[in-house]
Amino acid sequence: MIRRRKMSPIAVIFLNAAALVMLYFLISLFFGGRPDWWNAIIWDEPMSGGDLGAFFLMVVALNCVIYFLYGFIRLLRFGPKGEPVARPASDAGSLPQTTPTAVMRRRRGGTASAIVLLILGVATMIAVPALTTIGAIYSQLQSESVVARLDAVDKLVEYGSGGITRPLIGKRATKLLSDALRDEDSGVRVSAAEGLGRIGDKDAVDTLTDALQDENADVVFAALQALQSIATDDAVKAIVEALNGDIALRQMSLCILSEMDNDIARQALLSAPDASPYTAEMNELAVAALSNAFPSSNEDGQRRIVTALKNIGSNSAVEELASILKTDNEEVSLDAANALIVIGNDSAVAALADALQTGSVTLQGEAAEALKSISSTSATDALIAALQSKKEDTQHSAALALSGIDSNEAKEALNALIEQQNLSVIAHIYDYYIQQGIPGSEPTLIEALDHFGYSVMAEAFLNCGNGLLDEAATDWADRHGYDIIRSSWGGIYPKWGSD
Repeated sequence: MIRRRKMSPIAVIFLNAAALVMLYFLISLFFGGRPDWWNAIIWDEPMSGGDLGAFFLMVVALNCVIYFLYGFIRLLRFGPKGEPVARPASDAGSLPQTTPTAVMRRRRGGTASAIVLLILGVATMIAVPALTTIGAIYSQLQSESVVARLDAVDKLVEYGSGGITRPLIGKRATKLLSDALRDEDSGVRVSAAEGLGRIGDKDAVDTLTDALQDENADVVFAALQALQSIATDDAVKAIVEALNGDIALRQMSLCILSEMDNDIARQALLSAPDASPYTAEMNELAVAALSNAFPSSNEDGQRRIVTALKNIGSNSAVEELASILKTDNEEVSLDAANALIVIGNDSAVAALADALQTGSVTLQGEAAEALKSISSTSATDALIAALQSKKEDTQHSAALALSGIDSNEAKEALNALIEQQNLSVIAHIYDYYIQQGIPGSEPTLIEALDHFGYSVMAEAFLNCGNGLLDEAATDWADRHGYDIIRSSWGGIYPKWGSD
């Protein structure tokens, strides 16, 4: 008897994959374009063999999911030698039936194929999520939302920097992150440079070298750190060549080189008259050079110097940033405040506390917000101390910052102002006291409205859900000739005792 020879399941998988690739390609041509996830796999035109092979293997993996179930069922049904796991009861005690050799071979072959498919199925569980996720990430990188693009960069770094997904999409992640280094948002560019450093692909050196010319100094420093992480000879040479840049780029490059254990880096430091092979000493030299260059630099140069000082982060850098806080240029002083937030040590807190007490009105607001962002115990204490300042603007800035800190110390300090009858500050952060709903505080809040109130404050009282404040707001409006609005739903107004 002639038996029809069955095709191997593995052969079926590859034939199905080829058919699906061809079908997909024809459909995409019919509709005049390709979905984004196709573009995530096929980067360049015309298609290279490697790119087409990657897509083919992905379809193979999808087929393996289906055949995984088939192989698993066969393993449950047949033992390792191709025999049924359980025989019917009617066969018990009977003489074994002769099984044709060809059939036994077929069963063994089927089981062996099932085992192979089982292994491929397990590999599929790893490969398919990584390969298919690339498409979604590619689309997300084209989003108009900065948050979405930042999230896409984070995902690329996660998939491309570690684990068993790195061999699958590491190169593609490097290419996408290299493209993200040209994003219009500086935050995305910083994240992309940091991601390339984590992945450590030497193919990213040229892209990172180009990023050293970025107008944003944070991007430049992130690119320098990425080159430091890659640490090939080409990467180190790129950092050395950056010594020919402006003062901020030069000093950042020198600091990075002082942290590297590399012959090229050491030789560059020995050749530079303003450098030191020791990191701490190099940082001090850099701060001195940046401090001397700051007054004569234009606004862009000053902002780059502030960024360089932030990334050095030493105590001497904090002292220089503290003096820059008091510059007449508000943009530069804001950068200095943000730099101190990033450093966030006790020296930075002390510098911001001093600016809060002695600076201009604008600087006081910046310093208070910076201390709130640091949110350490020392930062909160500095804001509480500022409540006792003789300057009303300082009190207002400190109180507003404290109202955004969720700590018992901050709340106790603000609640004490009710007892102190500090009506000016109470009127400035009236919404905080409404949300606190302190029993017996209504007379003080009403007095603050009478002395320092305005229409928005009166409307908040009217709609907060407290009868005493409601009546006081109506009376205040009548006396001052205002028509204040009672909201039927009150969604935009703070509610009494809602915190």
